[in-house]
Amino acid sequence: MKNSNSFASPQEETISGRSIKILPRQEINTDLWDACIMESENESPLAYSWVLDFLAPGWHGLIIGYYEGVMPLPTIKQLGYFIIQMPQEVITLGIFSPNSHLTELFPAIFNHNIFSPFRFINYNGSPSTRRTSTGSGCTQKRTFELNLENDYQTLYQQYSRTHKRNIKAFYDSGLNIEKTSSPKVFTSLIKEIGAFRPELYMLPDYQKKFEMMTNYALENRIGETYSVRKNNKLIGGAFFLIGKKRIIPYHLANPDGRVYKTSFALIDQFIKQYSGQKKILDFAGSVFPNVATFNRRFGAKEVPYYAVRINRLPQPIKWAKDKNLLFNLKRLIFK
Repeated sequence: MKNSNSFASPQEETISGRSIKILPRQEINTDLWDACIMESENESPLAYSWVLDFLAPGWHGLIIGYYEGVMPLPTIKQLGYFIIQMPQEVITLGIFSPNSHLTELFPAIFNHNIFSPFRFINYNGSPSTRRTSTGSGCTQKRTFELNLENDYQTLYQQYSRTHKRNIKAFYDSGLNIEKTSSPKVFTSLIKEIGAFRPELYMLPDYQKKFEMMTNYALENRIGETYSVRKNNKLIGGAFFLIGKKRIIPYHLANPDGRVYKTSFALIDQFIKQYSGQKKILDFAGSVFPNVATFNRRFGAKEVPYYAVRINRLPQPIKWAKDKNLLFNLKRLIFK
């Protein structure tokens, strides 16, 4: 490796007849990058440069040809080794391109020797039903997607009876959903609930990054936040990150919020507002059975995505990384 900002081999690398290179953030043409994301069939708001700048500072980008295809690479140096690691609350990324032949290079692209300097890779690709070649360390997971282009009544009829009943129960309780400009609704709930649910814990420095990203989205009208309060206490909330074609929801409820079925009503409220638009509500990962059931019962359809995990670290670091010991240690320190 020539320096800390370059991961490419000395000779020019190619793939599928096109040049391929990994560039540090400061060398990436932002306009060309974001234009490629926007025109991609698998467009995701999580892949735009401004989101990555907040949630994965120091990120690199894989460039195929002259920005014919791009792939966000959240890179960090940990214990002296370069790794690719999905940021918290970013479930899927992948290769983005208007050319489906390039997007289908994922996940086999990680077999390319341009990735050999990375000793650890933990990465999820875009949801897709297309057939593609896979590689080592690759598994298939699932998310659920809801196409919002139909009118609200048509979408509502696809809800399960249980979901309809829970939404009615929320409104029968007399509680209301409020639209807010606060960027801290989701992170406040994360902080509260993460205290007793370790899988949801968010480190304080990353919480600030997520709030800054949320604030930018709200100010630029590419995000919306809703809250539910009982006796002036926040019990449920949601932030929706809105792209050209895809919307990513972040919603949580504390124990009181779960009693009053706030998440059911929050998702329903957003569906009602955005019904009739050519957008996909991407429920962003459903590896837990209860979460999958919640998403599916809104009428969402199951879509697979590929996850890649490659660990070439030396022992005992390899074992520590597999056990996620560094994150757990930080969680104990900052708790």
